[in-house]
Amino acid sequence: AYPNPFNPSVSIDFSLDRSDFIKLSVYDIKGRVVSTLLQDFLNIGNYTVDWVPSNEVSSGPYFIRLESINGNLSVSKKIMFIK
Repeated sequence: AYPNPFNPSVSIDFSLDRSDFIKLSVYDIKGRVVSTLLQDFLNIGNYTVDWVPSNEVSSGPYFIRLESINGNLSVSKKIMFIK
C-alpha cells in the first residue's frame, strides 16, 4: 500500500500467480468491515486498487485484507489514514 500513512487515498498493489476469486476488504481496528474494494474472479497478473475513504471514516489505523475465496491465500497489511 502506498503511500502509508495516507491522505486522501491509498493505492494497493498486488499480483496473482494463478487465477482465483479474490476479495479485498478494509477493516477498522475493531475488525469491522469498512469497505469491500474488490470481490471478483481475477486472472494471473498485476493489479492496483485505490481506496478513497468516505467522509465518515475517521483518522487511524486500518487493515487491508486480500483473500481468495478458496482459502489458499490470506494477506493482511496495516495502513494509517490521517485527515
